[in-house]
Amino acid sequence: MTRILENLIGNAFKYGLDPEPVTVKVDVKNIQVDISVHNEGKPISLQDQQSLFDQFRRAEDTKLGGKDGWGLGLTLVKGLAEAMGGYVSVQSSLAEGTTFMVCLPR
Repeated sequence: MTRILENLIGNAFKYGLDPEPVTVKVDVKNIQVDISVHNEGKPISLQDQQSLFDQFRRAEDTKLGGKDGWGLGLTLVKGLAEAMGGYVSVQSSLAEGTTFMVCLPR
C-alpha cells in the first residue's frame, strides 16, 4: 500500500499545477476501500489513458515536458492493486483535473 500511495501522490505533485493542491481521499465501505489521488493540471489524453498502466509507457506530454521517469510506476501500482484483489483506474479532463482511483477489497 505504501508504494501505491508514494507513486500516485508523487506523480500528482510532479505533473500537477503548482501551487494547486493535491487531494488524497479514503472512503472505507463495507466490502472495499476506495483511495483517490487528485490534482489539477494538463489532462491525460484518452489515448494515453488506455495504455498508461503498461510497462515503460509514459504519456506523450510527459516525454515532451522534460519530466524524468521510466514508465514503471503506474505499472507497479496496477500490479500491486491487482495482487491485493483490487484495481486502479484514471479519470482526466481539463474541467475536472486528474484523479487516480485505487479500489481494494476490505
